[in-house]
Amino acid sequence: MTFRCWIITGFLFLIVFRPAPLWAADAQKLEKLVIGYPAPVASLGIVDVMRKAGLFRKYGLDVDLV
Repeated sequence: MTFRCWIITGFLFLIVFRPAPLWAADAQKLEKLVIGYPAPVASLGIVDVMRKAGLFRKYGLDVDLV
């Protein structure tokens, strides 16, 4: 391989295998969010399902369901 190929390969390797904290939501401070709903009804059940699945934390939100 030529020197140019080594440089390009190294650059692509760094892009593909960059450290996880650059894109992980856990590495950044979670934004506090309070969600209030009047009663546990089926139409708002998706909010609880999202909390149990951890989707709020995945996208950087610390949600408190009231």
